[in-house]
Amino acid sequence: MDSGRHGFVVAITGIDTIGKGLIRDGTGFVTFPVKYQCVVFRPFKGEILEAVVTLVNKVMYLYSLIFLVKCL
Repeated sequence: MDSGRHGFVVAITGIDTIGKGLIRDGTGFVTFPVKYQCVVFRPFKGEILEAVVTLVNKVMYLYSLIFLVKCL
């Protein structure tokens, strides 16, 4: 899992390759190496983002970011 160094995936725009699956011992889960193209969102350090919280429960919180575009 990435630490956010490269940004957060917003949308996958294309899949280049899907490799051979690997069955995980003890779980039966299968992982596949995948190379893909995507759109990422990477906020700047110290940047303030406006968001609307839409759901809060014991497991997660869900919010919608509000993007303001300045036209020059």
